[in-house]
Amino acid sequence: MNDMVDRISRLPDDVLNHILSSLTTKEVVQTCILSKRWRNNWAFVPVLNFQLDDFDNDCDRLGRFVDGVFQNRGQSCLGEVIYRGRFEDSSHGPSMEWLDRAALLMPRTIWVCIANAFNGVDAPLIIPDSVFSCKSLEHLVLLIQSVPVVTIIRPKSIALPSLQTLELDCLILDDDFAQKLLLGCPFLKSLRVEYCDLFISDISSNVLKKLIVHSCYQYQHMRICCPSLISLSIWSDENSTRIISLKKLTSLVNAQISLNGNDEEMDVNDLPDAQLFSGLSNATSLEFYLGDPDLKEYWKKDITKCRTFKNLKSLEIKAWDMINNFDLIACFLEHSPLLQKLTLKCLSKKENMMIHAEQDVSFLVEHLETVDIHYPKDGMLPIKLMSMLDRRVKTFRNINISSVSS
Repeated sequence: MNDMVDRISRLPDDVLNHILSSLTTKEVVQTCILSKRWRNNWAFVPVLNFQLDDFDNDCDRLGRFVDGVFQNRGQSCLGEVIYRGRFEDSSHGPSMEWLDRAALLMPRTIWVCIANAFNGVDAPLIIPDSVFSCKSLEHLVLLIQSVPVVTIIRPKSIALPSLQTLELDCLILDDDFAQKLLLGCPFLKSLRVEYCDLFISDISSNVLKKLIVHSCYQYQHMRICCPSLISLSIWSDENSTRIISLKKLTSLVNAQISLNGNDEEMDVNDLPDAQLFSGLSNATSLEFYLGDPDLKEYWKKDITKCRTFKNLKSLEIKAWDMINNFDLIACFLEHSPLLQKLTLKCLSKKENMMIHAEQDVSFLVEHLETVDIHYPKDGMLPIKLMSMLDRRVKTFRNINISSVSS
């Protein structure tokens, strides 16, 4: 064993530090007892990885350890900071003042995950402003999991000239934050927001290439205007949908859209006109989940403005009632001259055999290379849907019908 330690000790510093970067910081610090060669080496490892599990879930011990590391580490630059902790009781949240010291060491990545252990926690998490002015920062991830009081982020300013990716969970985000973010991050390529409360009316960026908005509660109509956007994913939970308009998505290739949920107190007739379907006209691949029947009439208004999907080659639609959403399917087929693959995923085990006149639309598609129809295992074969497609698609090169597990 001593011979093995000696062999490792003879490695160049950069190689040794690279190996140690795969360990948690507690494990790295413990190597100082191996020999004189190792005594201070931990202070130059470019990754700090603080894990609450290393301290038997004792938040106070983790906090003291983090403070000790920064007091003794010196000023060598950081590559990455990882922190996984939690709110420990109902009186206060974890101290994040150490992030001030971390930001001074010019890290490229900051990854913070905070969970809560007790439902009584009512203290918000405070993220120091220095995090939002770290000139070296390329990747920032803030995950605030299962905290009853959602944290508001309101930095005085945002100046992150190197930031490329940003992920935010369980936060309150407003227009002031969005405007500062998009102006202060000139090279931001990827933005993901999940389980956030959004008081945002506009996301406009000339550089953003990937945008994910998942399981967020929208409080107002939101416009997305991103000419360089390549990938878009919007997934709404029940009772969280507000209308989203898409503008100038001229570079869009892939899009995933879920139209699921509607505030029970919201009258769809009072909603502003949206431009969702027409805003997706440049995409090559589209996936849609049509979940809320209350929004069906509303989305019809948008369909009438639908332009040709001139690049669309792959279309996937998931719905509980595929028959009564057939007019939406028809809209895509009518306006997609290059469509090669159509995938229909029926979620209900029973097919609605009733069809209203307005759903029995008249159109004809010359050919589709592949049509895949999925229906639930132990569910009914979607005979009516197959018949409706057969009457309107002139040629099927391949048609696949299969039952799948829910």
